Amino acid sequence: MIDLTSDTHWANLLKNSDIPNDCLTFIHNYMQQRRSALEDEVFPPPGQWLFILETTDQLTPIQHDQAAFSCSAGKYYPEYIERYTFNDDQTLYKIFVMLDNECSMTFFTLHGIHPLEIEQWLLANSG
Repeated sequence: MIDLTSDTHWANLLKNSDIPNDCLTFIHNYMQQRRSALEDEVFPPPGQWLFILETTDQLTPIQHDQAAFSCSAGKYYPEYIERYTFNDDQTLYKIFVMLDNECSMTFFTLHGIHPLEIEQWLLANSG
């Protein structure tokens, strides 16, 4: 799992990543929009986290509860999953999770890096 709230992690990601440039540009723009909306406040605000899930994070739908998933960070109930497809046919999923009224997590993950069952779950749950 790559923590996007760290400037150091973000810089390393830009230098040493296999993630397609279109996907990185999208994530960067998303973070810049959020940063701009906060004006003079700290980014990210306390209680908000942004991550990129990798294959080792074991994203797994919960069998008895199709609205939930688990990964190396825990079990979550996403508010929504969005799918973005870019010109080079790369697809990125954004999974937004509200932990409570003040805390949230946003996960990004690439299409094609997970087993078929997970890819189907992402596609079926993306709006």
